[in-house]
Amino acid sequence: WGILAADAGIDILVSIVEDILFVDLLISILLEVFKHKKYKRITSIFVAAILFTAAHSYTFIYKEWQEAIVILITVFFLIVECGYLAIYFDSPVIPIVAHAIFNELNFVIIEQVSHVNVVDKGYVTFTILLLALTSCYLASIYNLSTLQKYRPNAEEFDE
Repeated sequence: WGILAADAGIDILVSIVEDILFVDLLISILLEVFKHKKYKRITSIFVAAILFTAAHSYTFIYKEWQEAIVILITVFFLIVECGYLAIYFDSPVIPIVAHAIFNELNFVIIEQVSHVNVVDKGYVTFTILLLALTSCYLASIYNLSTLQKYRPNAEEFDE
């Protein structure tokens, strides 16, 4: 239990640091870099996700290439979701919590309980289902964001 608690605690701290660097800080910088682009938010989110995924390319060192690819695709979509959550809710806390929950489910609980093989059909199915659900969630949030005119700072969001 001690190792499990330490692993959970470390994953939470890693989620906090990664989100502060790659979601809050990097997306803020990218929003400034792309301030004259029409789709500056989406561009900033995707560039941050690409850079975050590239930073995780060390996964190829300790995983088979098939496993590493599955992990990197998952990481990419996770940061896209966290980036959108950060912009939509204008809060650093919500994406950190989403990232931490994902890490706890994926890297602590599932790995400790089942010692899953990442290229196993069950795990790939779980990951695809998780990505599909988060994509639906993002689409829902995006549709809700079209109602931004009802928020007090709607002019800033529409730029």
